[in-house]
Amino acid sequence: MQKTFITSNPHFGHSNIIEYAQRPFKDKYEMDKTIIDNWNKFLKKEYLVYVLGDISFYGKDKTNEIIKNLNGYKVLIMGNHDIRKSITYWKNVGFDEVSKHPILVEDKYLLSHEPRYELAGKGLYYNIHGHIHHLDINSDDKDIYFNVCVEKNNYKPWDFEVIKKRLEVRS
Repeated sequence: MQKTFITSNPHFGHSNIIEYAQRPFKDKYEMDKTIIDNWNKFLKKEYLVYVLGDISFYGKDKTNEIIKNLNGYKVLIMGNHDIRKSITYWKNVGFDEVSKHPILVEDKYLLSHEPRYELAGKGLYYNIHGHIHHLDINSDDKDIYFNVCVEKNNYKPWDFEVIKKRLEVRS
């Protein structure tokens, strides 16, 4: 069985995210280095990694340099900042697969950029998502959501098995 990891919202090259999401970095270069180093420390080249959006604010060349140096088979689910570019663009900068839409994994884990209240909130799926950075879902059914933004796991990707166990314990 292939080991799987999930992460979201690295915002490579985005200086303003440091203040907005209360990230503990002096600048975007320190932030980028930390996220890249953590990624490659925990992920091997043969691992599968889902990135749930908002990957990079750099241009094509710098984004390509970053993505090609990240370990793993990389699947991007485009976020609100990524949709400004095409699927072809994201494949050309190094993603193995790209989707504009949420992906259902193992028939019960809905991977999406933003929390998908209209689906997960009906109890159909667990919703693994990004977008809300350091915040948490505040609703009656919050136990079926799991925020994988980098701020929530010390700026490293989440092991999918850990996520599944935590979701099962909550519900």
